[in-house]
Amino acid sequence: MPSQQDTAIIRAVCVLKNGENNNIQGVIRFAQMIGLNQMKITGELQGLPTDRKLTFRIHEYGDLSNGSISTGNRFNPEQKSSSLSKDHTVNVEGEYGNLQITPEGHAKIDIIDKRLTLFGPSSIIGRSIVITDEKEEDFTRIDTEENKGTATTNTNRLAAGVIGICP
Repeated sequence: MPSQQDTAIIRAVCVLKNGENNNIQGVIRFAQMIGLNQMKITGELQGLPTDRKLTFRIHEYGDLSNGSISTGNRFNPEQKSSSLSKDHTVNVEGEYGNLQITPEGHAKIDIIDKRLTLFGPSSIIGRSIVITDEKEEDFTRIDTEENKGTATTNTNRLAAGVIGICP
């Protein structure tokens, strides 16, 4: 018979609020059973633009003091590199692909993540989620040796929220 600790579930939530020029909002929930290497991510978003490809990503910091700009880069605890070329893309931690947006600007999220967690070194608690516009021309390549293979931009971040633990 499993102990109470074996069946305990850790939960977290992120309430997203709009950026400067949009009405994006929504809630993303996370649940992970202690001892399992997978996290359930569900959510609903509204106010999304329907003419663009959007994704959501986990970012390093839960700092919204300067909007989504202060959330840092994508959270990547294993320091995997990614390529933004049209021919090859590596899916790094905290990146979940394009949202399926309805004509009304809504999207539902229902994902199992086996890379990040709600506890331990890959924990996303206290980090942020950023809704990102995938327009390739917005990306700025960083070519320093320390940051090689990463990209950053502030113009394509449409909404953000901090991930917090909940009962």
